[in-house]
Amino acid sequence: MSIAARLKLVLLIGLLTIPPTIAMAADTPDQAAVRKVLMDTYDTPQSHLVVDPVVVGSNRALAGWTQGERGGVALFTREPDGWRLSLCGNDLISQPDSLVLTGMAQSDAQILSKAFTAAAREAPPERRALFRTFGETIRMN
Repeated sequence: MSIAARLKLVLLIGLLTIPPTIAMAADTPDQAAVRKVLMDTYDTPQSHLVVDPVVVGSNRALAGWTQGERGGVALFTREPDGWRLSLCGNDLISQPDSLVLTGMAQSDAQILSKAFTAAAREAPPERRALFRTFGETIRMN
């Protein structure tokens, strides 16, 4: 085996041993800002909030969240001073038709919904199932 091939093998083995939480890409500034809104508002020492995935479009974002045995999806709107929580509900609000009802263009709704669905597939099935447990859709002010 050549030196170059050995070096590639050593690098590959090193990458495979990095814990997944470190190997994952860091949040973009927008993803971090959306996550922070939910964490600052709803995370408590008694009931830890998990916010993931967070998918950002041009002026809207979707975030999946779980807290204990409950979960849902939050829709955010970009405002001049940052991200504002617009809706909380179950995973139905991440569907294109639901997003269009909030005023999104059909094409933007399709893109955001598809991105959220793909990102949510990375979560364990039992966690994804919790996204359906938030009963009603609540418009936030």
